[in-house]
Amino acid sequence: MMIPRADLKVRFDQRGFTMVELVIVIVLVGVIAMTASILIGQAAKTYQSSDNYSAISNQGRLALEMMAREIRLLRSPADITSSCAAATTALNFTDTNGTPVTYSFAGSTLSAGGVPLADNLTAFTITYYDKSNSPTNICGSAWSIAVSLTAAQGSDSLTMRTRIHPRSF
Repeated sequence: MMIPRADLKVRFDQRGFTMVELVIVIVLVGVIAMTASILIGQAAKTYQSSDNYSAISNQGRLALEMMAREIRLLRSPADITSSCAAATTALNFTDTNGTPVTYSFAGSTLSAGGVPLADNLTAFTITYYDKSNSPTNICGSAWSIAVSLTAAQGSDSLTMRTRIHPRSF
């Protein structure tokens, strides 16, 4: 079977894409890919930041809750055996059961009785307040105790504070 010449001409006259069209498509695909990679990178950075924040938030919250629960059991201001200096980093006292309780901060670790309670802390302070809500350095006049800690992981940090009034005061 023979193909008519007119059909051959039409077939050979059809053209493909020009070089300009191919370059435009490559540039557009590159722009789309770059935009997608920026969005994916931002999402990964946000995920890492929220993961860091969640870890330090949970650790700090648990440490503060444990301390608050035990500080509420302090028998009297006279049972505080640590220094009551302004913004101290240690707390020693005897609770209502007569059990000695010790909190100390060294390096980046908060310990409860020598057992690590929280890591990656950049700051930890204990401040004593009298009945008029003024900071005091005299343990015997303490009415409430404020605990503040700053936890950090990566470039993220979180400061948490609580103020506790022991039940027996």
